[in-house]
Amino acid sequence: MNAIIKKYPKGIPAIGLKPIDVVDIKDSKFWNDAMVGAFWLNFDLFNQVNYGFENTTITKVSGFDENPTSSLIEIHGRIPSLIHKGDYFSMGRVWIVRMNSTGESLSDFQNFRFVLKLKVIMEYRNNKRYLKIYELTPFVTMDRQLFRIQHGYDDSH
Repeated sequence: MNAIIKKYPKGIPAIGLKPIDVVDIKDSKFWNDAMVGAFWLNFDLFNQVNYGFENTTITKVSGFDENPTSSLIEIHGRIPSLIHKGDYFSMGRVWIVRMNSTGESLSDFQNFRFVLKLKVIMEYRNNKRYLKIYELTPFVTMDRQLFRIQHGYDDSH
């Protein structure tokens, strides 16, 4: 696994392996309170991308035995620095003060460690056997997160 990660960070389109050096993430609502009462917040993330997966080191793999469908597969790994960049839009209320903000956000997850627990089934296509993941449970820890937001504003007034 480590050799493939290091050798093919741009993926291998011929076999369907997607790039891992730049990973797009779909738009999401990070926080979505109902707009009622004295305190509420809506926080949307868009144009998101992650960098750093190409520096992943797989530290342990278990469960890939003769019949992987009968066991739990675990993949343990570490990423020195996982960068998440994107744009955001937020709107909220604190007592009588309404707020809104847009801008760019950047998070650096340092010494990011993960354990992926997978359950798989066997699939047959074109006379070949494939494993299909039907359940994935991730566990993550990190030493620290650096977070920066840069607000967009018009200072011409």
